[in-house]
Amino acid sequence: MNFLPTVINFLNYINEWDNFERDKLVLCIRDADGSNHSKEILNEITGFIHLTNNDYEKALPIFQELFDQHHRNTFTVRSLAGIHAKQGRLDIAQKLLQSL
Repeated sequence: MNFLPTVINFLNYINEWDNFERDKLVLCIRDADGSNHSKEILNEITGFIHLTNNDYEKALPIFQELFDQHHRNTFTVRSLAGIHAKQGRLDIAQKLLQSL
């Protein structure tokens, strides 16, 4: 089953939420049970929510864990590279982007 259209619609919808609603969603996602694949997708969404709040300190460990567990799709790698770039670690960001 392809969840991508659903996830994209969902991500567009959460841009309209205030920070309190986003924080509640993050807590629900963090506590959700499911398969490894489901957890990876939920972690990507959680990381994305932190990125939309410009909270790089919370987003970094989420994307780093995904990357370290070999979940290295374009979204994860680019998000991780972007966080490193925003925090001034351009050399790390460049290495990540070159790995794509």
